[in-house]
Amino acid sequence: MDNENTSPRIGRPVTVYTMDMRKACRSCKETKLCSEFYWQKSNGVDGTIFRHPMFMCKECTKKARKDDILKRGAEINKIRKVRYRKDPNKFRQRTLEWQRQFPEKMALIKLVRYERMKGAITAESSLVTRDWFNQLIKSQNKLCFYCGKNLPLESEHIIPICRGGKHVRENIVASCRACNASKGTLLLNEWKPHL
Repeated sequence: MDNENTSPRIGRPVTVYTMDMRKACRSCKETKLCSEFYWQKSNGVDGTIFRHPMFMCKECTKKARKDDILKRGAEINKIRKVRYRKDPNKFRQRTLEWQRQFPEKMALIKLVRYERMKGAITAESSLVTRDWFNQLIKSQNKLCFYCGKNLPLESEHIIPICRGGKHVRENIVASCRACNASKGTLLLNEWKPHL
């Protein structure tokens, strides 16, 4: 074949690919143009560099990376929590430093939060006042809605605003900071409180 050369790296004939050639993806088994694959460089034994397409097409590579990230996401979060618990001040300092270093990004984050909140506010939101929240705390016997501990309480949206929840009385409970932070943007069926 005229597109085969002896590879200086492995010492046997290999296909020399060009962008207009076709190659089969090992994942989806479809034959596609080489331009639809990510390319990688390899070094030969004699120092030459040659390029060749990867084994999976761009579409399958992106899907595999996304699946890998989803799979490893829970593991990464566990590692981060352990590191945070060892030295929380280090992480707080790093966060404050980042906020000072990138004020324009912080402004954008605040704007997005404001816009979400604006979308969550309805006519019924005016009924959510500080006095009403104090009554809610009393009705919960000054205990966290989730863990039942007697800690300082703050308002928490059962269905998070970023997930389509509204800022209304039916969607607000009083919870401690630990439960509120660990629940984050999860729904109740996704989050199990650590009691």
